[in-house]
Amino acid sequence: MREQQSKPRIEPRAGERPWPQLHEAVERLKRVYHGFSAVSWLYTDLITRLAIAQSFLRSGLVKVSDWDKAVFLASQEYPIAWISPTIAALGGMAIEIIGPILLVIGFRTRLASFAMAALLVVSQFVYVPTTSNLYLIALLGWYALSGPGPFSLDLTVGRAGAGRAAMLSTWIGRHGAPFWMLLVRLWLALGLLAAAGAFEPGVGLATWLATTTFSEIPAVGAYALAAALILGLGTTAVAFAVTLAVGLIMVAGLHPDVTYHPILLLALYEARGPGLAALDNAIERKFEWFAFFLVRPHAFR
Repeated sequence: MREQQSKPRIEPRAGERPWPQLHEAVERLKRVYHGFSAVSWLYTDLITRLAIAQSFLRSGLVKVSDWDKAVFLASQEYPIAWISPTIAALGGMAIEIIGPILLVIGFRTRLASFAMAALLVVSQFVYVPTTSNLYLIALLGWYALSGPGPFSLDLTVGRAGAGRAAMLSTWIGRHGAPFWMLLVRLWLALGLLAAAGAFEPGVGLATWLATTTFSEIPAVGAYALAAALILGLGTTAVAFAVTLAVGLIMVAGLHPDVTYHPILLLALYEARGPGLAALDNAIERKFEWFAFFLVRPHAFR
């Protein structure tokens, strides 16, 4: 009886990926996902800037409509020892009127964002601290480092110009923005851990943690999300999960203080990546062909 000859096993060539059909299908999905994400970021960025602007403009217009009250508040409600109430009220009003306009049109984005964030930091220290202020500081800090969005005058001017200023701006955006994303990840994780009861923050620290946002999330879920944020693991998936949780809390009215600002902040992670010191970055480098749903590759490159 003749032995049936077995077909020779074809080994993949050096550098060739196994399962080429699967790899090709995943590559197609990646292109579709990244294309959709790139387009959606154009509008997410604009919506975020508009949302930040309206928060400031509303306060600025109130000061314009009642200047005497603005000066009174600056002298009695939130006095600053090293500056007169009139100058404090005038400076705050100028930032709240001019800053949002510059942010929306994308002109001098970094300077406007820094000034607006600084005003919120002062307000958080000397006036009524709010969770919304914290999210706005996080968003504005990112814009202060990353620079202009896709629809901006800064980007148009930057393309036309060159030199050391443009090179410095690019360097800050490439290195400063990912570092800020790391800090915000750790800050969000601390808020989740505090909300889950892992530790009891003191009064000073509690002022700077967004615990109210996560107060309705079960402890197990909060621990898991905090661990993922600290490690920078599955950041896109975590951003979607937390956005869904916050959205449900808002719709159900479980916590009246929760606003849409956390959703805008989490949208940055979906669009721009996890930042520095993230496992997602290592996963992308080693297993890039199947990790597209975890990572926003090359977001800062």
